[in-house]
Amino acid sequence: VAGSSPAGGAKYSLITKVFRLFCFNIMFTVYILFSKKLGRYYVGQTKDFSERFFRHNNSEMKYTKKGVPWFLVSKIEVDSRSAAVILESKIKKRGAKRYLHDNDISPVG
Repeated sequence: VAGSSPAGGAKYSLITKVFRLFCFNIMFTVYILFSKKLGRYYVGQTKDFSERFFRHNNSEMKYTKKGVPWFLVSKIEVDSRSAAVILESKIKKRGAKRYLHDNDISPVG
């Protein structure tokens, strides 16, 4: 088709990603927590890790309030919400402990 270029579209996509990353600094965090009390891992994703971690450890989150205190085991930053959701799902499907082992991160418990 005249005037269209797949390479131009890919270039635009790269420029858009770089612009978002550096101008807006929008990063999302996928994290793995561990509760010694429950002997369990928790996997989540958020735009504001500090605030979310605080909420987990102050019994403000429905699914984690029984496991307080929670300890951070791993934290991975990605550049979009969709990438965070995909990685979170991958970790949950594999199992947090196995994911940590596969990626040479020392599991707890």
